[in-house]
Amino acid sequence: MCILIHSGFVAEPKQHTSQSDEVEKGYVLTLAGRLLLKDSEMSSRPFLLGALDPVLMKPWQSFGAWFQNGDANPSAFATSHGKPFWDYAEYEPRINHLFNEAMAGVSLLIAKVMITKCKGFFKGLKSLVDVGGGTGTITKILANIFPEMDCTVFDLPHVVAGLQGEGNLKYIGGNMLDKVPFGDAVMLKVNFALYCCCVNQFLGI
Repeated sequence: MCILIHSGFVAEPKQHTSQSDEVEKGYVLTLAGRLLLKDSEMSSRPFLLGALDPVLMKPWQSFGAWFQNGDANPSAFATSHGKPFWDYAEYEPRINHLFNEAMAGVSLLIAKVMITKCKGFFKGLKSLVDVGGGTGTITKILANIFPEMDCTVFDLPHVVAGLQGEGNLKYIGGNMLDKVPFGDAVMLKVNFALYCCCVNQFLGI
């Protein structure tokens, strides 16, 4: 509880009883704390569960060994688990699902901003490719709003495996470092953040 209070997710207001001056302890969720609720529309719970999973926490303990290994491993994650993150997730369904759920949760917040602030950008487009689109959270919303626009979710094969498109929405598996499907517009969202130096070296993605 101390960690939650220190992080600003929970507050501890002082409450005096009506019968005396004794202080009763109680806790309330802050606005940030409400993002942790499972049923919250903009819940960050999946992202936090992913970030705090032991598999993703372990690389933080391997930085020393990774630095000492030089170029033997491409990332701290590979030092901890023997392979880069994407290779690990491909053969570990639990981690693959956990990561996809985390990205889907983040995408809901991005989608709300895009629809309210950037809706005009998509008007007139005949096709859109969501590169690194995961399970297609944002693209599904855009496909419904713009039925005349062909929407493609493009991600690694194991990410989109088993996902079925319908109407103007489809899924394509592949590697964006090799080739990206054609579209009037390409949406990258958080890809640049994922490829920033620190995350790239940490996860090897």
